[in-house]
Amino acid sequence: MNDECPSCEVKYFCGGFCRGETYANTGDLNSPYVRCKEYKEGILEAMWELSANPDLYEEKAREFLENSKNNENK
Repeated sequence: MNDECPSCEVKYFCGGFCRGETYANTGDLNSPYVRCKEYKEGILEAMWELSANPDLYEEKAREFLENSKNNENK
């Protein structure tokens, strides 16, 4: 997309975010996402939090699966 994204450590988690919003704000479809820096910081913070508390993810994943099954049965 641009010079920054290929070397970014969270590129597989962000996916470039919204290309339409980027284009609307910059006029260039290939520019980095407008709020790239803050999203990158948030993704990294979430990764550190999950690495420090892996059971947090397990609990949330279990809740998600239970809610999904309950919604399918309705």
